[in-house]
Amino acid sequence: MRTKVAILGRTFIANISVLLVLAAAIIFIYAGFAIGNLVGLIVLGVVLLLLAYLLSPSDSGGGN
Repeated sequence: MRTKVAILGRTFIANISVLLVLAAAIIFIYAGFAIGNLVGLIVLGVVLLLLAYLLSPSDSGGGN
């Protein structure tokens, strides 16, 4: 049981930056929808475009 918890902890620490980016994206989307539906949809589109760019596995784009 301790090894599973240790593996989970290491995985969480290794991916903390990704989790923080996703949390920030969720907060921006929520704030956009709190202002209005149209603003929320625009913010959602921009966030999805940025995430797609960051996750794209090409040499010229984002990703690793």
